[in-house]
Amino acid sequence: MKKTLILIALLAALLLTMALSQKTTDRHHIRLGNRHFLKSEYDKAYIEYGKALSENPDNSQAAYNIACVMTATQNDSTLAQYAKAADMEKNGIRKSMSWHNIGVIMQTSHKYAEAIEAYKNALRSNPADDMTRYNLALCKKLLEQQQQQQNQQQQQDQNNGGGGQGQGDQKKQDKKPDADKQQDSDNQGQGNNNARYWDQVGDNYQNKDQHDKAMDSYKQALKNNPGDQHAQDRMKKSEQKLKEQQQQRQQEYDKQHQPQQQQQNQDQSQDNQNKNNNNNNNKPQDAQQPQQGQESQQQPQGQPAGQMSQDNAQRLLEAAMQQEKQTQKRLQGAMQQPPRKRLGKNW
Repeated sequence: MKKTLILIALLAALLLTMALSQKTTDRHHIRLGNRHFLKSEYDKAYIEYGKALSENPDNSQAAYNIACVMTATQNDSTLAQYAKAADMEKNGIRKSMSWHNIGVIMQTSHKYAEAIEAYKNALRSNPADDMTRYNLALCKKLLEQQQQQQNQQQQQDQNNGGGGQGQGDQKKQDKKPDADKQQDSDNQGQGNNNARYWDQVGDNYQNKDQHDKAMDSYKQALKNNPGDQHAQDRMKKSEQKLKEQQQQRQQEYDKQHQPQQQQQNQDQSQDNQNKNNNNNNNKPQDAQQPQQGQESQQQPQGQPAGQMSQDNAQRLLEAAMQQEKQTQKRLQGAMQQPPRKRLGKNW
């Protein structure tokens, strides 16, 4: 009994290992195929996707990628491959991508009724796909124009009924504008298909936070289809993410360098303060304190410079009179003394 249980456990482990190995192998081939596809190496990409299907026949992503390679190489079996991928796919968004591409191919071939049905199937799987909704509305309008042109042409044929050569030339000239419209429609359908591819590449880069590469991809999508709302919305999102990343890097840079700048400012302020203190200490004492008697030398407020007060004039007058009296006394004393005798010269 124990041996039987051991054998069952070993067999289950072996089967699980084989299943995991198979899953890893087919994903590896898909990644290699995607690399070749981005480099426009479609033959190598087709081989890798085929290897993935050989490892896992239920891999719907590999089937869809093979259809994308067929679209790029304009293979006649592209429609059948997209239909196969849509039947295999269980994810609604990826299933809608297959139906969308079928609609683009039908629209390019002027099969607007078939394109409308394909776009409707795509919207049933992914109602939020605005690009598919836009193409659906466009195909409805083109189908109406196509039916009107056919009705006008039939009416002209009935009215003209077997006209001459001149009428035949006139019909050819009338058909030229219609042919130009059809050519514009072809170009538009091809542009939408290319835009869809670049949208997928941009979404892949955006999911990996490689927003610069995602923006380049969305720009390519808008070149092929200027009305690509998906690319416009995703491009705005990548722009916002890039701004946030730039602000985050700036904040990290400021955090690293701001303490150093503050320390430098503090050191500079301390140096300036020390210099001011040294200059104040080196000044002479006389320059720091006012001289004594300086206030007494100042003129009184309201008195003109050079004008003497009455008290000062009185003092000066009294001093002059006192000096005059002393001079008179000295003169009188000198006059009262007898004259000095002069001795003759002794020869």
